[in-house]
Amino acid sequence: LSLFAFSCIDNEVNFAIFQAVHDIRTAFSDFIYTFTLNTCSFNELKYRQSQGLNITQSRILFSLGGGSPLSLEEIVARSFLSRDSAEDALDSLTERGYVGGQLKVFALTESGRSLFTGLIAQLRKFEAEQLSGISQQDLAVTRSVLEKLYDRLRSS
Repeated sequence: LSLFAFSCIDNEVNFAIFQAVHDIRTAFSDFIYTFTLNTCSFNELKYRQSQGLNITQSRILFSLGGGSPLSLEEIVARSFLSRDSAEDALDSLTERGYVGGQLKVFALTESGRSLFTGLIAQLRKFEAEQLSGISQQDLAVTRSVLEKLYDRLRSS
């Protein structure tokens, strides 16, 4: 094979590996969100529902929760949502005053940060309940592996 042909095959293999890891990452993310939604306590679900949020809107809030304004593309990448779903959720959150945006960059408003703080408190409580009995060492290894996979995807 020529160097060009080898390079094309290598790129196809790299793309296939990237796609497989992306699919695994997306499936894992969907599993975690579904697991969280399906197993969270009644109070947590009640809190989200009392705020009129669905899971898609929650993903957007968590994506923006870091405090830095993000573009739509960055939100899509962080939330694992399709562009259309992210746009719909952003429109709804913007109309409700939780998200503001200028020049196609979005950030939480003061009321959005307040809502996010409440969601984080509920999430921490839920996480503590779900992770009780799992050693810190096991959790650290799991987080390390997932962070390495995430970093590989980001650098690809």
